[in-house]
Amino acid sequence: MIVKMKKYTFLVYHKDYEHFLESLQEQGVLHVKERGSAEVESGELRDKLLLLNRISDAIKFLEKKIDPKNKAELALNQLEGAELLTQFDALRNDNEALVLHASNIGKDVAVLEPWGSIDWKTVEKLNNDGWAISFYSASTRNWSPEWETKYNAFQIAQNGTNILFVTITKKSDIIEIEADKIKLPRKVLIEALAEVKNLHQEKIRIDNEMRSFATKNLFSFKLYKEQVQQEFDFDKVVLNTNKAAEGKISLLEGFLPEYKEIEFKKFLDSEGVFYEASKPDIDDKVPVQLKNNRFARLFEPIGELYTLPNYNELDLTSLFAPFYLAFFGFCLGDAGYGLILSLFGFFMAKRVQASYKRVFNLISLLGLSTILFGFVSGTIFGMSLYELRPGFYANLDDLMKSKKTNINQLLFNLSLIFGAIQIAWGMCVKVANEIHQGGFRNAFSTIGWIFILSGLILQYALKKFLVDETIVIILISVLLSIGFLMAFIFSNPSRNVFVNFGLGFWDAYNMATGLMGDLLSYIRLFALSICGGILGYVFNSLAFALAPDMPVVRIIVIALILVIGHTINLMIGILGAFVHPMRLTFVEFYKNAGFSGGGKKYLPFRMK
Repeated sequence: MIVKMKKYTFLVYHKDYEHFLESLQEQGVLHVKERGSAEVESGELRDKLLLLNRISDAIKFLEKKIDPKNKAELALNQLEGAELLTQFDALRNDNEALVLHASNIGKDVAVLEPWGSIDWKTVEKLNNDGWAISFYSASTRNWSPEWETKYNAFQIAQNGTNILFVTITKKSDIIEIEADKIKLPRKVLIEALAEVKNLHQEKIRIDNEMRSFATKNLFSFKLYKEQVQQEFDFDKVVLNTNKAAEGKISLLEGFLPEYKEIEFKKFLDSEGVFYEASKPDIDDKVPVQLKNNRFARLFEPIGELYTLPNYNELDLTSLFAPFYLAFFGFCLGDAGYGLILSLFGFFMAKRVQASYKRVFNLISLLGLSTILFGFVSGTIFGMSLYELRPGFYANLDDLMKSKKTNINQLLFNLSLIFGAIQIAWGMCVKVANEIHQGGFRNAFSTIGWIFILSGLILQYALKKFLVDETIVIILISVLLSIGFLMAFIFSNPSRNVFVNFGLGFWDAYNMATGLMGDLLSYIRLFALSICGGILGYVFNSLAFALAPDMPVVRIIVIALILVIGHTINLMIGILGAFVHPMRLTFVEFYKNAGFSGGGKKYLPFRMK
């Protein structure tokens, strides 16, 4: 659910304003309303924003240099943050310059190596005496022995299919040969190799110095970032302040969760400032804070990957969470993989920071869903229990064969049933959303289409099962009639009846084509499930087919192929099981639920 917010407006005397903001920052509960003119990129906050980016970049770089074994040695440096940043920039520039220089020398060595050691002093002397020394590369097909007498060509080496050679001619001679002229760096190979070695030693020294710097200063950089962030937030609030009474009065607006009002009003009364609390206007961009139960809270990060709900609509997190959980298990669909995923999530949740526990608890829960659907599909590490036929699965397989069906057909049907249920649920949610935002009259059209679809489905079911009860036929007629009136005549009471009627046919076209496309999208659940099972089966077959007939070696080869193969399959399966249910949620479910989104997260102005 979305936490209810109150809008606060403050009028503060300009001399008391800075003190008031400092006190407000200490409270850390008010989300300051931003003005459209408060542009960070083009205003006075640009320098601090750039500084924040530099500090964040430095922290990311230094975190990679920290040895996990030495984390206990991290200390707090007493130097100023700006001085530390200058030191870091100097070290990093030295490192980058060294890497670039080493790269250039390495290229020179790669070019010189096939030619061996060249005496450039002799080359220079011959050049001064009127001789031109040129270096060439030609393919073995284009090489001509005539060049040896005509141009004094000497083969130096053969590099693959190319011949490296040098020519010694008079400067006035014109050389016309099918070969590529090579410009060699004026370096001696031995000296270049020595320089590479020295640069390598220097790189080790700088890396050690950078590790030592990271160990001593990482905490200080993080504190410096918090300090600059705090100043940035403060200046941003000042920038979002309106001035009145010739600059004597500062006007500030913000939003506060209703459950924090009592303590906040006590603080305001103690400050003695003038304020007004009211409900947000319909046009206000009210920040969004979600408050869900323990189960739905696990799925909030998934919903935030798309967008937060608009403040004036319903939070759909708890409404899509059970479906996402089921769809993930359906897609991965292997009890063995589910067990690995669940144990990994449970193990990691006990050993990570509190902020990451929710992620690993979700992973553990998704693993349990996968175990459940793995037993339904009868798949465990790529092995089909319906083919192995242990007791329960043998009876179940015989029952399906007697009904002239199989597990794959049932899974295909189940994916469509899941889709129909979620789409129908989405339409019901849309009704609730429309009533929540604009009252019951706003939901006439959607309710009408629910009645029409219910009547058509019921009519199809009656024909299929040959039911011919008069009272049921009357019920269907009533459903269709009410649905037609609500969807075609009274879909929007504020519009003309004829306009509603015309738009009703357009809605009918969209409904017919859209619902069919949405329903077929759910076949991906079955497709991913069956693909994962087939890949697992392939790796199992390869492991035993490729293993040699040597007792110990056979076991090792089988184990290697199984571990590598199933690891690859598990990673691919997790990716598909994460992305495709998310796609079904954000496209099919959100569309049918009338979700608009675009909410901005509640971020209070607070001390770091």
